Amino acid sequence: MPDSSQPSTGNNGPTPKAGTKRPRDKTSPSSAPPPSTKRRRTRGTMPPSETKARRDQHHLKLADVKPEDEKLKLAFYTHLRMMWGSFHGDVVPELPALDAISAFEKSRYVSPDDLDVFTASLDAAYSNIIGGAISAVDSMRQAAYHSRARSQIAANIYEMDEHFLRVTYSAILSFGLQKWRPDVLGNFGSAYNQVHELIAIKTFQTIAISHAYSRLSPNLVNFTNHKLLSRFYRNYVYSYIYKLAKKEMKAVGSVKKGIRDPNTYKRRKETAEERTEFLRSEGYRSRVIALSEEVECHSDDEPSFNANGNPILDAAGNPVYSIYAKSARNPHITEFFRAVDVARAQVKAATKKRRHIAPPRTRVPSNLESDISQRFPVGVPLDWFEPNYFNAPPAALRANYTDAGIALPLAEDISLDNNDYKTLKKTPFMKKYGNKVKERYHLPSEEELAQMDKSGDGTSSDEDDMDV
Repeated sequence: MPDSSQPSTGNNGPTPKAGTKRPRDKTSPSSAPPPSTKRRRTRGTMPPSETKARRDQHHLKLADVKPEDEKLKLAFYTHLRMMWGSFHGDVVPELPALDAISAFEKSRYVSPDDLDVFTASLDAAYSNIIGGAISAVDSMRQAAYHSRARSQIAANIYEMDEHFLRVTYSAILSFGLQKWRPDVLGNFGSAYNQVHELIAIKTFQTIAISHAYSRLSPNLVNFTNHKLLSRFYRNYVYSYIYKLAKKEMKAVGSVKKGIRDPNTYKRRKETAEERTEFLRSEGYRSRVIALSEEVECHSDDEPSFNANGNPILDAAGNPVYSIYAKSARNPHITEFFRAVDVARAQVKAATKKRRHIAPPRTRVPSNLESDISQRFPVGVPLDWFEPNYFNAPPAALRANYTDAGIALPLAEDISLDNNDYKTLKKTPFMKKYGNKVKERYHLPSEEELAQMDKSGDGTSSDEDDMDV
């Protein structure tokens, strides 16, 4: 029987005395932390998504294009739009049907010899226009004619010599294609897409040297640089148009809205700035200037179209613009803005050289409401709003305007010989004109405002609702 007074000498060494720590064996498996079962994440090894890799593969940054090649690029992109028959930047060009791609690839094997023969035959196209090209060009030019008023691309193409257009369309037909429709969503290296790229570059080079795009003043020093034009082509077709096509596939109309809305807001902003500057220069009080300062205070105008989809033109051949309605705005304020615009035009005509004055737009009021924004402007005078429109929303919304001032007298109180409101200080203005205007607007009562404050602070209780 072992002596219990002797320390144990097992594998773990002597047993420590009570109150002392067991010495840690550096070689013991139990002393090392257990191996992690988590997969270690390695930075920089995740492959980019197929979509991102594809987009980045062909995308050209602004810094990648030399300044002297910018107009060459513009001319080439105009050439692509001409071949596509697509003249508007907010419309995705037509994509090919799958059966058209399949039929082309089954009917032809595109070999290097084919490409060499095609390249050599382009010169002959000048004197050997294919009959189908004439009708194709006629249809394309007619579409460009109807679009030229609202598309600079269409205007540039319509002004081109018809012979250049026929040479280009003859080249398309000579390769067995009914239309020039690159497969934007497909493999850029497919035979179908290679042919489209070759046709685009070679036809551009053929007609550009004959000054087909002199209207755009391209620098032709690098027009024979096939590699450069190929980079331009793939950036436009497989990066820019590709992204537009994918966006439109997710939500129909999103491309038009995405391009239109920023342009519309830009025009609204310019209108706001010009009207505001005029009011300041005329010595109006800040309460009147506040009618114009915010972008949302102004409506937008868009080209008018007839039932056939063609733009409506005035007697001088210029497009007619429809002024979208703005239901929230007081008609009295709308008339005031129109009077301001007339006065601004008179000042420009009297003080600026004619070549610095943009031709005036023909605008007609429309009952259509702009679908871009229905947001209430903030920081505006109360009388910017049409009274009935303002009085309809819940009190919580109207409460945002409890401190809003009044800008103008009632319409019946304004006349050519009575414009003292322009310079009156607030107190005499409100006494003479403003209080009558303010009576038409139903602002929340003090009790409603107090209750809103309680609800907002979380201090409202059931007792508040008891009838005592």
